[in-house]
Amino acid sequence: MRIHVSATLAHAARRLAGLRRLLRHSCRQRRKSNVDTGAVPSLEEHPIRHFIEQRFRVTVNTDNRLMSDVTLSEEFRRLSRAFALTLDDVEKLTLNAMKSAFIGYDERLTHIYGKIKPGFAKLRGEPALAGYRLPPSA
Repeated sequence: MRIHVSATLAHAARRLAGLRRLLRHSCRQRRKSNVDTGAVPSLEEHPIRHFIEQRFRVTVNTDNRLMSDVTLSEEFRRLSRAFALTLDDVEKLTLNAMKSAFIGYDERLTHIYGKIKPGFAKLRGEPALAGYRLPPSA
């Protein structure tokens, strides 16, 4: 019975992953809050790496900065330490957050191509990004 239930749950998780990708829904993660509330036993056991590998649109968020006493920078620091995130991983998480932001499409593109991509390119020591052009408006 246990094997059947596990297989059924695994099948459901695969279907959910496919549906989430299809709908391009973001998967907001609040790691400190997830650990503090017991949703996951420890940060190291958090499924964020699995979600990233499954190509979910994972974002990093704080739940409530005052109550949780955590900043977004600290969330990234903890994740980087626990999961050996690369600069590319952090860039992808940042881009995912902007793609999921509650602002207009054109404004999101302006931030992505005017600040985020050039900022990460600078961190990597890449030359100026004259080649990054804004896509056409929606």
